[in-house]
Amino acid sequence: MKLLEPGYIGKLKIKNRVVMAAMGAHGLHESDGDWGERYRAYYEARAAGGVGLITTETTFVSQALEPFTKGLFNLASDKHLASMRLLAEALHSYGCKLSIQLTAGFGRVVPPPVVPEGVKPVSASENTHYSPVIPNDPNALTRAITTEEAAALAQSFGYAAMRCREGRADCVELHGHEGYLLDQFMTGLWNRRDDRYGGSREKRLTFAREAIEAIKRDAGADFPIIYRYGINHYLEGGREEEEGLWVTQELEKMGVAALHVDAGCYETHWWPHPPQYSPPGCMVFLAEKVKQVSSLPVITVGRLHYPDTAEKALADGKADFIAIGRGLLSEPEWVNKPRYCS
Repeated sequence: MKLLEPGYIGKLKIKNRVVMAAMGAHGLHESDGDWGERYRAYYEARAAGGVGLITTETTFVSQALEPFTKGLFNLASDKHLASMRLLAEALHSYGCKLSIQLTAGFGRVVPPPVVPEGVKPVSASENTHYSPVIPNDPNALTRAITTEEAAALAQSFGYAAMRCREGRADCVELHGHEGYLLDQFMTGLWNRRDDRYGGSREKRLTFAREAIEAIKRDAGADFPIIYRYGINHYLEGGREEEEGLWVTQELEKMGVAALHVDAGCYETHWWPHPPQYSPPGCMVFLAEKVKQVSSLPVITVGRLHYPDTAEKALADGKADFIAIGRGLLSEPEWVNKPRYCS
């Protein structure tokens, strides 16, 4: 089975082609945000089940701009970093690699209940503060992040990745999809700046470019960077396919090691979180288009917990790795079961 063949992301060898996608696991944290025994056991069960590369829930590169993050995992904490090492050791004992997903933050889609009264969320520009669970208030707006704040935040990716490498992670994934803050910088709908971080679509990638450069400088040019992004937001004014494929080529020029191809945003949440009536492999066709314009390894996602569907995506050359999220919640042994049947 192609699923069970080894593959490479940069120089990092992955024992098979199955990636566990990042999903929130906040309920497993310790009270101070640390990754304790329950957190490790959750991921270790998937490593024991045969997954080749596990991506943790998203981790914030800075706690300066979104106050609620001060209760979450903190890469600047030596105590928390020691917990990352324990997690890495547990996964490595099964031959599984560890990827830490790094985020610039929520921006305009930060959940309203965690925003202190009187505080405006930041975004690339002044935008509507969007919530998928609380009716939109057209008067609830974000503030535009300042040039100085944006520059400092981009540089924070370098320190964060360096700490991940110190914590024995094997690579990092940048959370550039679903309309979160990094995506807000990349997208004309949400980025209407007139400084170096906005304007043309080339300038809208400045923030991502500076973040990637900082990682290479601080964590090492050989430390693999996976970039997760959406080819199409399926939202009026958002990114469309032509621009998404152009972004693909720009990311390759920036030196990322692999591309994790997604779609949609908060307003079109049924794309990044496909419901049961979406067809299996619903975003494989986007990965195939990326493969046509890039030489990088491509990770595809979207209801791929059907072994035949996942195998076909790889065997047909439409992707190099498949990512599974919720399918691994219900079946930690998902990888081992196809092996027994092969």
